[in-house]
Formats: sequence, C-alpha cells, structure tokens
Amino acid sequence: MLTESFEERLKWIDPNHYERHSEQIIVKEAQEDGKATIFCEVSNDVIKMNFESQKRIKYLKQQKVADTVLFEFIDTKSVKLHIIECKSTVKADDWNNKIKLQFEGGLLNALAFMGILGLSDIRAIMFYTFYRKEEISTQSIPNPLTLKALPEKKRDDVEKRLKAKREWENDYVSILSIKNAHHQKIRLNDNREARITLNKN
Repeated sequence: MLTESFEERLKWIDPNHYERHSEQIIVKEAQEDGKATIFCEVSNDVIKMNFESQKRIKYLKQQKVADTVLFEFIDTKSVKLHIIECKSTVKADDWNNKIKLQFEGGLLNALAFMGILGLSDIRAIMFYTFYRKEEISTQSIPNPLTLKALPEKKRDDVEKRLKAKREWENDYVSILSIKNAHHQKIRLNDNREARITLNKN
C-alpha cells in the first residue's frame, strides 16, 4: 500500500495540467461554441483540472469531456466535484448527445485523478451549464395520446427530448448510476461572463 501523503502525490501530476487556488479561480473556454469566462469565488482549497484535448485519459471509451472540473477540498481527504460545461446555445439534442456525455467524461477523468491522489470521499457532485441561449424550455409537450400514436423511433426521440426538458427545468441530471444529481444552469452576460461562489459546507 502506498504511504505517500496528498501533497507528495500531487507532485506526481504535471503542474501544467492543473491550477490550485484558495480565493478565486477563473475558468475560460476559448472555443466559439462555448466561449466564456467564469469567475469562481472560493473559500477553501480548490484544484482546477482541464481534461480537454490531449489532457483527457485516452483509454476511456467516453472521449467527450466537460470543459473543467473543480475539486473543492472540504478537508484533506474529502472533496466536492464541480463539473463545468460552457455552451453558446443549449438544445434538447445537445443536452442528450453532447452535454450529458461531456459531464460523464469529466466525471470519469476526475475519478481517475482522485485515485492517483488517494482520494475516495466524495461529499457531493454538482454539474453546471453556462450558456448564452437555451431552447429546451420552449419546446412543446405533446399530448400523451398523440405520443402513443407515433412510430417507435419517433416516440423514443420525443421522450428523450421531454426528459431533457424535465432535467433542465428541475435542475437535476442523471449521469451513469447517479440519479438526480444537482445541476445548475447559469446564463452568461453579454460579455459571455458569469460569477459563482463555491461555499464550504
């Protein structure tokens, strides 16, 4: 069994792949589809990891990843995970086929990182979508009788969009075996910026 401390294990990680802060963390997404700057106020130790591009784990089947994962340390052994994705426009299909898969990939990469650091106590997992526009809440809900009359494939597509609408409007998301995880949707301002505060609980 390895006996290295957390600080010793952290030295195993290339410092170009993470940032460590205890006051404010700035999350930046440069790609036009999700261009954003997020100012995260923190009151305790937080490590920011970006798993995009060449930094993600290549042997995972799920190669989509969220823009950023924040590891908020409640103490030296316990963390909260804050998994962040930025989008210009969010649609139901984007939610099902992109964003949720990026959340999944971000979570899996985070778990691998935690394993290296010897961390296993996850107090909470929270997901965030920062966006300029969204089109999920405006989609209409079909009559149940009409839905039953649709061909099976079409009915499945509609039901997936309806599930996306429920998750989006009720601030939860189901990822892997985690049901109804907290999801926070935050609209960016005209400068594509937003602020959040991570509170120690």
